[in-house]
Amino acid sequence: CDGCSLWVHAGCAGVDEEEYDLTSSGDHPIYSKEFLCRVCCRQRCLDIIFKLQQEDKQFLFAEPVTDKVAPNYLDVVKQ
Repeated sequence: CDGCSLWVHAGCAGVDEEEYDLTSSGDHPIYSKEFLCRVCCRQRCLDIIFKLQQEDKQFLFAEPVTDKVAPNYLDVVKQ
């Protein structure tokens, strides 16, 4: 893990042989820059969510968007 320096067995991390080869060669679309164990990945996600919440000063994203608030919103987001 590039976050905590824990050695992670590829199989235990759910990384298959193809992903391992791509990661080792630096060609994996996600893990090419860094690999995080589940604990560090969870913490990174929580840190990102916290930072996004701090940026949302008008609380625009504090509640889920519903059809009642924004009709057809989900159709637009899918596109």
